[in-house]
Amino acid sequence: MKKEERQKQVQILCKKGKTQKEMAQILQVSIPTISKDIKKLKIHYMKVHQRIYQKTIQEIQTLWEDGNDREAIAEKLDISYGVVCNYINDLIENQHEIEQQEKKEEQKQKIRRMYEAEKSQKEIAETLKVTYPRANVLIRRMCEEEGIEYKSDNQRKREMQIARMKKLYKAGKTEAKDIMKETGLGQTIVYKYLKEVKEEIESEEQEQYMQECRENMENGTLEKIELEHIKQIVEKTKTYKNMVTYVKACIQWRQIEKAKDILVAYKNSETFSRRAKEKDRKIIRTNRIDRKKKNEKE
Repeated sequence: MKKEERQKQVQILCKKGKTQKEMAQILQVSIPTISKDIKKLKIHYMKVHQRIYQKTIQEIQTLWEDGNDREAIAEKLDISYGVVCNYINDLIENQHEIEQQEKKEEQKQKIRRMYEAEKSQKEIAETLKVTYPRANVLIRRMCEEEGIEYKSDNQRKREMQIARMKKLYKAGKTEAKDIMKETGLGQTIVYKYLKEVKEEIESEEQEQYMQECRENMENGTLEKIELEHIKQIVEKTKTYKNMVTYVKACIQWRQIEKAKDILVAYKNSETFSRRAKEKDRKIIRTNRIDRKKKNEKE
């Protein structure tokens, strides 16, 4: 067989999905010769296989699902038996991966629903029919993937009890005996969390008050009488944000010495970073300059 004729046959056989070994047997030449012909013809073997895969995969899948064996499929589609086997193996593997992924996603959503419904890890483990440690791993993984903060049963139970006590406290049930009656919780637990509930409510009220003061400062409606109350909150909370609010309020009412006093009080404190303290000094310098310019204009 002439070289040109052989190369044409190689191209035809390659499009049919024949391997180099099969082509060599059909054309009765060596495998290296077939390899050289493929390179010379610039046939990208893997790309050809990929095109065949895209074109015939649906046909192979349909015939396979209809009960045809690999040999029958190869014969009907006039492609290599090895190619058919590879495609079918890929189909089986892909289908298995899809099924596994669907099961994992279904399980994850089921865990999320139970977790958000305040189900315990023991209840989740029993529902999923897995061990407690395995349930713990699955819950942690779900929380990580869904961007949910993981909390143990004890943490969630504690938060739920505190939230319930807080709701009752805001509704006027401020005595321990009243909360015990409403919740059915023991005296030890109620007394343990009641102090925390009071502090949390007080902190919320303080933050709300400070926010109102900030808004009043921006509007120029902050009363001078509020300075002392703001200072008390600063001394209780010891937060950088509240301290800055107090300093700005003092400057607004030209109480520069008071602003300096609060800064001196925290000068050697470990509450704020060195960078934060430097920002405070800049606040005073900037506001003093602004005040001076304003007075000069007046």
